[in-house]
Amino acid sequence: MSQVVSIEWPRANGLKFASEIYPLGTPFLEVPGIYVMCRQVPNGWQALYLGQAANLNQRVGVGLKHHHAFAAAKARGATHICVAQVGTAWQRDQIERELCATLRPAVNQQLVP
Repeated sequence: MSQVVSIEWPRANGLKFASEIYPLGTPFLEVPGIYVMCRQVPNGWQALYLGQAANLNQRVGVGLKHHHAFAAAKARGATHICVAQVGTAWQRDQIERELCATLRPAVNQQLVP
């Protein structure tokens, strides 16, 4: 059994957002959360697209190939996805805005200042 790797992303409020990283195409539990499509770079990981979902598995697990940003993220080198369970919609909204502000993912067109 492979070991789960944790990645911490910087948030605009100065805190870190902890997530677990998996290869693209991994199925997930049907839980709400935040996800980050990313690629490995020399100094760590680069966020290419991030978002939120009421059901991570439907959005970026089994439903990943139907995601509107999947092709663009894949074309920019996305190989992995980070996920974290976040229960309430208002928490997901806040975390998504903060992560977009600090990470400025290339494929996100909304929420990036």
